[in-house]
Amino acid sequence: KIYNINVNNSGNGTYNLSGKDRDDDLFGQNQTISIMKGDTLNLNLNGLSSHPLWIKTDRSTGVGNSVTTGVTNNGSGTGTLTWDTTNVGVGTYYYNCQNHSTMGGTINVEAVPAAGTVVTGTTQYPHGLTRKNSITVKGALERDYNGTFDIKASDDLTFNYFVSGNLNSST
Repeated sequence: KIYNINVNNSGNGTYNLSGKDRDDDLFGQNQTISIMKGDTLNLNLNGLSSHPLWIKTDRSTGVGNSVTTGVTNNGSGTGTLTWDTTNVGVGTYYYNCQNHSTMGGTINVEAVPAAGTVVTGTTQYPHGLTRKNSITVKGALERDYNGTFDIKASDDLTFNYFVSGNLNSST
C-alpha cells in the first residue's frame, strides 16, 4: 500500500503531519507513523529548507544512522521523500530534523502476516473502524473467520484482520 503524508513545521519545535497511515487518519505534531513491510511511505515536505527530514535508525540530529535502503530524497526539506520498505527490516525507525532535536517522531514498520491470514471485510456504509478497534465476527460458514480480532488496516468501506491458517472465501 502507498501512504501519502504532508509534513510542515511549527517553528523549530515540531513537524506537523497530515495524511493516512495503517492507523487511518494521521494529524498532529510529531505523530507516530504505522506502516507494514512492503508499504511505500511518501512524505510530502512543505517548506522545510531549514529543517531537513531524515529517516534514521535512531532518534538523533545530524545525518548519521540514516536509512539508505529504499529511500529517495532522504535529508531533504522540499519535494517528496519516498521510502519503499520492501527490503528493510521490521522494527522501529525515526524521522528526525537534521538540526533540531525536538522535531521528529517514530515510524513503526510491522511484519507482513503469514500467507492466507489476511481477511478483508467490506461494508456498504463507512464503518469508522481503525487499528485501535477490535471486532467480533459471528455466523461465518468457515468457523476460523469467527471470533474477536484486532483491526490491522482499514479505509472507509473495508477493514482487515488476521486469522491463523489458510481459509477459503466466505460470506
